[in-house]
Amino acid sequence: MIKVLLFANFFAQKAFSEDCGSDTSYKDANGDTWNSDDDYIKAGDNKQVAPSSSSKVEQLNTLRVFFKQNKICYTLPTPSSTRYLVRAMFWYGNYDGLSKPRDMAWFNSYRYDYGANDRILGYPDDPFNRIWEPQIPPGLESVTANFTSIDVTSVNDPPDSAIITAVEAQSSSDTIHLSFSFGNISHLDHVEMYFTEPFLQTSETRSFKVLLNKSYVNTTNPEYQKCVSIGANSLSVGTLNVQLVPTSDSTLSPIISAIEVYTVSEPLVTATTSQNDLDGLGEFVHNFEQLKGWNGEPCLPNDTIWQRLNCSTDYQPPRVTAMYTQILTVPFLLLMFLA
Repeated sequence: MIKVLLFANFFAQKAFSEDCGSDTSYKDANGDTWNSDDDYIKAGDNKQVAPSSSSKVEQLNTLRVFFKQNKICYTLPTPSSTRYLVRAMFWYGNYDGLSKPRDMAWFNSYRYDYGANDRILGYPDDPFNRIWEPQIPPGLESVTANFTSIDVTSVNDPPDSAIITAVEAQSSSDTIHLSFSFGNISHLDHVEMYFTEPFLQTSETRSFKVLLNKSYVNTTNPEYQKCVSIGANSLSVGTLNVQLVPTSDSTLSPIISAIEVYTVSEPLVTATTSQNDLDGLGEFVHNFEQLKGWNGEPCLPNDTIWQRLNCSTDYQPPRVTAMYTQILTVPFLLLMFLA
């Protein structure tokens, strides 16, 4: 049984937002339109998360669950030959009452607003609509700056609201330990960390070293009302570890306002199945109700070929060689294209 829980926000120059599992389209509190996904996929069932697991992010409270297909594709109304930034959020929400989310490793990223309360930051606080989750790790203390805006920020332009809150160690000799789990796999990570000095203290010094997986990256002295960012790459196996270690002359504890962690995915598929085969499959999907769940790229990647299909990458572009269904069994390529 395969269950894929999907909520997605697709946007480029003009935003396209899709609330997967919702029966209707609507406008959120920011005036953005969220479309139901019914027009873009025929497979799966709409579900609601359990009331005890409801999220402050409205779009996470509905989901679409897939039980049958080994690959699920959304076909969206976007022009070709255009670049898009795609953001997807996944939330089990105990929709089935079993308290058993699927055990699987995602190539995910983290974006935390340290020291914040339970309010999730997005647009309009962040004009790029990045999602910043509030986080106060155990053993650290929440700090709020005595200013409300940043005079000088970093090139990544994090929202001021995420920088004026922070967490710090309990004493000037303590190290901050942060960890990010990616499953037991080898992965290349990129980390961006954001710091500021929340209080103007002329007689005190705050200085600490930044380490990734115990490797030295840099030393920083956060400045009052200025956002300093430190970025670095690190090859990790399983958990990525960040340490903020006070220097010997520091009289104040290490501090951090926000962090972003990205992981490099496997190379994206850029080829496509033969257009003739795609056209032929489209006719089958249109005419047979049993195939309505088929959409997207049928033959690639080759470990997620559509169910009931055989494909061959001996051809360039890849070709469909056979199709097996409950309604017919035919050598698909010979029948449709070699006649």
